[in-house]
Amino acid sequence: MNILVTGSRAPAALDLMRALHSQGHKVFSADSMRYPLGRFSKSIVRHVILPAPNRNPQIYFDSLVQVIQENKIEYLIPVCEEVFFISRFYKELSDFCHLFLDPLEKLSALHNKYKFTQLCQNCQIKVPFTCLLKSNEDKDLIPNENIVLKPIFSRFGSFVLIKPNAKQIRELSLHVPYVAQVFIPGIEYCCYAIAHQGKLLTHAIYHPKYTAGSSAGIYFEPKKLESIDKFLYEFIEKIKFTGQISFDFINASDGLYVIECNPRATSGLHLIANQVNWKKIFEGQPQEIEYLNKPKMLGLAMLLYGTKKIFSKNRKKFILDYCNATDVIQTSQDPWMELKLIFSFAEFFLKGIKLKKFFKNVTTDDIEWNGEEL
Repeated sequence: MNILVTGSRAPAALDLMRALHSQGHKVFSADSMRYPLGRFSKSIVRHVILPAPNRNPQIYFDSLVQVIQENKIEYLIPVCEEVFFISRFYKELSDFCHLFLDPLEKLSALHNKYKFTQLCQNCQIKVPFTCLLKSNEDKDLIPNENIVLKPIFSRFGSFVLIKPNAKQIRELSLHVPYVAQVFIPGIEYCCYAIAHQGKLLTHAIYHPKYTAGSSAGIYFEPKKLESIDKFLYEFIEKIKFTGQISFDFINASDGLYVIECNPRATSGLHLIANQVNWKKIFEGQPQEIEYLNKPKMLGLAMLLYGTKKIFSKNRKKFILDYCNATDVIQTSQDPWMELKLIFSFAEFFLKGIKLKKFFKNVTTDDIEWNGEEL
């Protein structure tokens, strides 16, 4: 099959494209970046540069249709937040190829941190008390205990305040809506899942043992939690979900809490990418996958963000963890990938200078969706 993978800047997209290629598919890469990571993989037939979806969704749609038609694409699999702009044109695009995603109405509710907690209310899982803040008057709803403040649409922990004091709460500008969520102490777990019409097909659970900054995982330690399994089956069936979906959890002393959802691919894909049979996925067939053998990591990020660990009392543990994990970027299939990353980093760096934005924020500047009218 001819398969188009969008959002090829993401390491998860790289693993996905390698897996599809190894299973005999012709893989095409697309992104609004000129030099995304996936462009340098030997797994792809070609890379296509698309317009930035959040600048003009209609132009993005027209360009996407052209790519689909020119390359006789049979399946389209989005990886990053461009999924929202693609899902906006779900009906129209369905005339040209199969879409492995749901329409925008469903995805937007999952992407919205407040609406997602409401969707979980009748599920057999704990949800932290969460209130919506749209005006200063709404701040009176905030409970008198440790909380987390975050925009209803955000990623990578951007603009999140953990355990803010009274002054920070008072001065918080609500130019965009926020949620106030009771802080739950415990162990963080994440989950990546693939579903088809409400049926859970396969999934992977991991603990982000090391992170870049406060939340972006760079080391993925595989785990197994029956309570997460049960939630996935229940929630995916409840909303009749199709596509890739990810969740964040906290395993606290009084049980498992679900915190938020990303209706797209995330790093858990690395743990199962080589084992997923995508032909069976498209046919809606569940798969039992054993993924608990070895951690995966973003090797270069581990070296960059882990430098301080080398000089700490935990350096021995860090070195052992690093040696025990498999790098998801650098493989024999795609040699010198970490060197080729220089082109991607340079593109982000120059764009950051132009837009006067931090590196982390500029990586999604052209694809992120924050609830604007589409």
